[in-house]
Amino acid sequence: MARLVGSPTMPKKRNPIFAAHFTGIGRIIVAWARLELHVIRALEAILKIQRADALVVFWHMAHKERAARLSSLFYLDHDDKNDPIRREFETIIKRMETAHLVRNMIAHGVWFKGSGPKSIKPFVLQARGSDVKFTGKGLTPEEFIPERLTKEAEKIDRLAADFREFFRVHYKARFVSKG
Repeated sequence: MARLVGSPTMPKKRNPIFAAHFTGIGRIIVAWARLELHVIRALEAILKIQRADALVVFWHMAHKERAARLSSLFYLDHDDKNDPIRREFETIIKRMETAHLVRNMIAHGVWFKGSGPKSIKPFVLQARGSDVKFTGKGLTPEEFIPERLTKEAEKIDRLAADFREFFRVHYKARFVSKG
């Protein structure tokens, strides 16, 4: 006799995600949301427009598109590649690109048990445009324990603070949060 899915005789799989994983995942998502709002505030300051206008123009854009607009506008003011302010900006943008990859993996991954006792591994399918990409389970060595998730969230928090300070100093951008 065949067993049906959900049958009481089928062994139950244990969920590999602990409360500490959920906490770390949530911290990453919240830190990223703060950084995205900072990007809107930076665009507002560079363009010298009202907050509502910046939100209408930029909020619907994906992060990469918004970051490209920010970079293009910044380079209009800082076209000298040797400008120390430009080098500082480029460092922040590179950190954002790295953080964006991590954030997407964390926020959009389907989680499976990893190789260690509290390790989880994301499976991510990216299907934008004509390229379909798979990462995660069985395909990449990326695994996360709660402590690593916390460290990734702290990196994004630090990036958000550095980004905010950069645009506060160089463009007099106004930010709501202190983080």
